[in-house]
Amino acid sequence: MERRPIQIGESILEAYFSNEPIDGFPLTVETHSNHARKVGQKFYPRQLQGLRGEQFPEGVDLAIYEAKRGFRYVNAIWVKKLAGQCEISNSISLDFHSWDLPESLGSFIDRYVDALQSSELAIRVSSSKTEYGFDLISTIDVPGTSDIYSRLEQLESTQESLYRKELIPPTGGPIQKYGEERRHWWIRYVIVPLVGSGAVAAVLANYLLR
Repeated sequence: MERRPIQIGESILEAYFSNEPIDGFPLTVETHSNHARKVGQKFYPRQLQGLRGEQFPEGVDLAIYEAKRGFRYVNAIWVKKLAGQCEISNSISLDFHSWDLPESLGSFIDRYVDALQSSELAIRVSSSKTEYGFDLISTIDVPGTSDIYSRLEQLESTQESLYRKELIPPTGGPIQKYGEERRHWWIRYVIVPLVGSGAVAAVLANYLLR
């Protein structure tokens, strides 16, 4: 890949150019917001403030990793523009080991995704289950005259308010499922591996997970 300088707002960053665009984007820019990290390009979400969708460069996929935000589950942000359409996305991760509510994490995720997609922002959400929990990528459009950072704040505000709202399950809500509750996670991935494989581990897991 060829490296090229590119201006985003008031910042000059290094982009990777490819003749075979990745997901249609010929230019990709990878940055992070970790103040303590010495390597890599630093770019903070607040540096998007004042930059309108129409001003964001065409064909660019900007990634901001290690993004520490007010909504603490956010870990990455992307701003993309292709064919004149600008959009902003973020990634949030919810883990089994830190989930300690009676309702299963999987059941909560289903309701949370529905709430996000039904919100006034019409958030597009993709979810994936991992060994450790769930990752959600939420995306909204940025109209040409809209401030990109303001749209990010709207997205995160909606995510946080709906997260708090959906923590209270509906009456007669679903029963937790195996593997999706904090105790099950610790037993399956911490205690049983320490015991080892075989009959002893199987008996122990069966006893503890009853």
